[in-house]
Amino acid sequence: MSTDQIATTSVSVLPLLAIMIPAFSAALIFAIGTRDEKLRDTIALLAAVVTLGIVLVIGISGLRGDILVYDLNILRMADVFSLTLAVDPMGALFAMIAALLWVVATVHSHAYMSHEHKRTRYYVALMVTEAAILGVFMVQDFFSLFVFFEIMGLAAYFLVVHSEADEARRAATKYLYMAIAGGLSLLMGVLLYLSHSGTLCFSPYVETPLLAGPIQSASLAFMIAGFGVKAGIVPLHTWLPDAHPVAPSPASALLSGIMIKAGAYGIIRTLASFFYLPPPSIQSLGLTIITIAIVTAFIGMILAVRQLDMKRTLAYSSISQMGLLILGVGCLAYLGEEGAIGLGASLYHITSHAFFKACLFMIAGSVLYSAHTTHMPSLSGLWRKMPVTTLIWCVAVFGLMGIPLFNGFVSKSMLHHAIVDAQYLAAGVASHAAWLQAVELLFTVIAAGTILYCLKMTYYVFFRTDSDETAQNTDSIREAPIWMTGAAGALAVGVLLLGLAPGLALQYLIVPVTQALSGLDPHAIAQLCELELYTWYYIKDVLMPLALGIGVFSAIMVWSRVNSKGRAHDPFHYPLPHWLSVDRLYSRSACAFIHTCCRTEEFFNRSRQAYLQGMESFAHLCFSRDGIFVSKGHVLLNAIRSEAISAYRIIRYKPLPAIDELGDDVALGALFIAAFLALLLMLAII
Repeated sequence: MSTDQIATTSVSVLPLLAIMIPAFSAALIFAIGTRDEKLRDTIALLAAVVTLGIVLVIGISGLRGDILVYDLNILRMADVFSLTLAVDPMGALFAMIAALLWVVATVHSHAYMSHEHKRTRYYVALMVTEAAILGVFMVQDFFSLFVFFEIMGLAAYFLVVHSEADEARRAATKYLYMAIAGGLSLLMGVLLYLSHSGTLCFSPYVETPLLAGPIQSASLAFMIAGFGVKAGIVPLHTWLPDAHPVAPSPASALLSGIMIKAGAYGIIRTLASFFYLPPPSIQSLGLTIITIAIVTAFIGMILAVRQLDMKRTLAYSSISQMGLLILGVGCLAYLGEEGAIGLGASLYHITSHAFFKACLFMIAGSVLYSAHTTHMPSLSGLWRKMPVTTLIWCVAVFGLMGIPLFNGFVSKSMLHHAIVDAQYLAAGVASHAAWLQAVELLFTVIAAGTILYCLKMTYYVFFRTDSDETAQNTDSIREAPIWMTGAAGALAVGVLLLGLAPGLALQYLIVPVTQALSGLDPHAIAQLCELELYTWYYIKDVLMPLALGIGVFSAIMVWSRVNSKGRAHDPFHYPLPHWLSVDRLYSRSACAFIHTCCRTEEFFNRSRQAYLQGMESFAHLCFSRDGIFVSKGHVLLNAIRSEAISAYRIIRYKPLPAIDELGDDVALGALFIAAFLALLLMLAII
């Protein structure tokens, strides 16, 4: 699509079919249940493949500028809102990635889930989640996005809790609490957006008060926080490292490869809706997002290095990589009309991360399937037992490390380019320039840390020399079934293609999406297609983090061998202060709240005593000289005292015991509040 091409709108039933096919397949799978497991699994795979075909047709049309629209004619709210499906270039790109990964994950599930329990529930949740996430990418207003976003979050709960082990239940409960809290935050932001812009569409009217009103900061904060829960932005990330390891590996691949991208998608949509702000405001917003992003990336990297489990390491890695792609969004806002490189870098990294991280989670699933563990100190030398799996792992991990010829190199080079451009723009503002220079330094440190934990995982699991203990654990290991290896291999091919042909990906995938964002300079967009990434200018930027990562890894391993004295330990598993834990902060805040509620009993007791004493003193002053009034005063005083005692007993013996169980009811209560607010929204607008 050329920069001067005008988007056209066509009515089509294809967006509806893309959502309804996985939804109907979920109902059919539920009806079949365990009566015919082969047919059930075939229906899931067939539905994913057919959905991919439909989404590809929609995506090709969307990237060419033909927006496909279908009015569902439900949830209609007068002239303000109607639930309508519409796919623009950005939604088309995300939908194609989602549908492709769903096919691969369903193929991988065929073998991985063969020995799992409650497979019917798993496939039902898998299909419902696909329908919901495609709905997220196929709407053009924030309320529709909120509806599908919440359905996606609730359906994914059953993927997280699948094993029903204690650890899975705890992780799923935390996920549900945070998902509902994020949904409430998002709904509040949408309500504020509507009340001050007069529309729910992604593109508000330029003349609306939202663009200049004081409420815009609150709306932005609520919406970014709501989407940020799913995106894993620090400090809203705590559910992610707990949920990924306990979920089945195909589900973990989708959680990391797609679902957290839905959060990033929402943040991009939110930022695009506020892109009309004056330059000082949009630059301040961009700098804030850059700060949040680089902190998220750094903390995720630090925590990934110290993990002992493959899947938990990959989960923290996802947090770090989400920080990097949000960094591109911040650069987009800071650069303003010259921010095409920031948006392009973010979109390319979203695509790259979807391929290599989903592939790595599937390889972790293959290791778990064959070795029955993902605990890295218990594994070693798997390259001899699983050579094909090792090769696929190396391709994907090179993409994560940002090695030239692999997709991560392209997206991270573009991100670094965006940071440098932001520094040039900030040259006149000393504080901005100094902070952006620090961001560039942190970007290099994060890249080095990424290489460090990638080398750790690869060495520990695949290339470490067998010890007596690990040799016994890995003696019977063989290659995973072809369904699992083939699914991961398909994603590894994508990692290579995106790394070897960045020009084609930029021209046909990234540039059409950047053109769809109003306010960007056409010349800046055109420069994306002219990027020559395989030059010394970009390759030299990889050498420093590569040298740092390899050097630190080698130094730690040498130090460990010299100082271990025969003891088995992980030199990377360094302790962190307990007070730094975000989980601890949340727990202490919740405990303080409940403690405050429970202390209400003491408050009521003191208030009752003070109240009764005060009334007695008041009656004595008023009725001390007249016996008739004295008797009436005593009657009044006794009545008041009786009512006060009754009220105290009601409060003491009814609400306070329920407060003790507040932790178990908060999710249900929050869900009720969210549904109630949504109903009020609809009734208020009709």
